[in-house]
Amino acid sequence: MAHGWRTRDLIDHGATVALGSDWPIGVGDPRVALADAQLRRPVDEPDALPVQPGQRITAREAQVTRMSVK
Repeated sequence: MAHGWRTRDLIDHGATVALGSDWPIGVGDPRVALADAQLRRPVDEPDALPVQPGQRITAREAQVTRMSVK
């Protein structure tokens, strides 16, 4: 996990980040993906430790990345 989901690093270096997947294994609710990117843990597991908390993004950044998916 040390190198996975480096969302903050990508945004900070100017990359266009699109939150989404072409592998339909997760919840289809986009609000869950937005919250997971901000919390760095599953939204439905409030006691779980965040994965790489330094990679959190803001609500605004999460919304912008979600909107970049076409």
